[in-house]
Amino acid sequence: MLPFDEAQARMVGAAVLLDAETVPLAEAAGRVLAEDVRAVVDQPAFDASTMDGYAICAADFEGELPFELDVDGETTPGSRPAALSPKCARRVFTGAPLPPGADAIEMQEETAFDDDRKRVRFSRAPVVGRFVRQAGEDLKRGDLAIARGSRLSSAKVALAASLDRASLSVARRPRVSFVVTGDELRAPGASGSATSIPDSASIALAEIAAHAGARVVSIDRVRDDRAATEDATARALANSDLLVTIGGASVGAHDHVRAALESLGVSLDFWKVAMKPGKPVAFGKRASTMALAIPGNPASAMITFALLGVPLLRAMQGDASPLPRVHRAKLDVALRHEPGRTELARAAFVNASEPTVRVLPHQASGSLLGMAGADALVRIDSDVASLEAGAVVPIYLASEIFP
Repeated sequence: MLPFDEAQARMVGAAVLLDAETVPLAEAAGRVLAEDVRAVVDQPAFDASTMDGYAICAADFEGELPFELDVDGETTPGSRPAALSPKCARRVFTGAPLPPGADAIEMQEETAFDDDRKRVRFSRAPVVGRFVRQAGEDLKRGDLAIARGSRLSSAKVALAASLDRASLSVARRPRVSFVVTGDELRAPGASGSATSIPDSASIALAEIAAHAGARVVSIDRVRDDRAATEDATARALANSDLLVTIGGASVGAHDHVRAALESLGVSLDFWKVAMKPGKPVAFGKRASTMALAIPGNPASAMITFALLGVPLLRAMQGDASPLPRVHRAKLDVALRHEPGRTELARAAFVNASEPTVRVLPHQASGSLLGMAGADALVRIDSDVASLEAGAVVPIYLASEIFP
């Protein structure tokens, strides 16, 4: 069996980078940037007030406090101010450009004025630069604002907008097709025999794939039949950047996925990964189309896809950080572990402020109760036999790997 970390690395390294497309800012959030975004002018472009108050020249302060200055008018956001008159103050508002000749702002709360607002009194000495946002304070012209390979959050999209960008070049969304195998499966809500099972795995995986930036183009449910499996797999390979098969990936008499993939020209890189849950995992490629075969039990399917399939999808989009972030937490109680495979145990926080987790009792590969109640996956490395209460362990946050 291939070690878990090596499987992750090999899949990410084998990812075929997708081409780029230009989208308007309104459609850019969640996409992966395919260009460097640089400032074309200083950001901000001019000195500006960060407060409602008065613009003054600090050198005009002489003598004792309080001191008074005449008010020579006002400057509002978006206006082009005239130079500040000598020995005067200018009424300004938050975001307004600093008048030429002024070098400080005093906030309105620290001032008093006469009834006609033509003269203002200051209760403290001015300080050069106080409440002034300097031109180029955030970015100088030509500075890198957002690096290629960044996944665009709402804040990054807003930053691009502030740089006057109306559109961005982003990686095309990966097209993902799912082929779900199993005589026992039916669509949720559909009629079936007393021993049929609603297909929950593909529902979860489609959501996870979409959260990773993919576009789900099809979900086919097929019987445990070689011809049916091969037909559905062939259609998916023809229309996808990534084919994901769910179930039928083991070595039983009714498992036809491996034979179908190989007969359709998929060259397999590896088969079986030393992880729990999720040992019967395979990865390969046909031309530029990736193929990932994962177990059918829903908990196994979700964990293997989140930790192997999602990094692959991110790498295909050029994401500079395709792997899930590893965090740390303490164990609430001791654990025993059979060495040999990296285990991903479902756990819940019992103390979030000093992160402490407790492994949940529902760890079966088919149990979605444990998945629904999990705040994290505790990673127990393959060479670990036991962990004491209070041990600090690596975890993956459920909020980051499952939508």
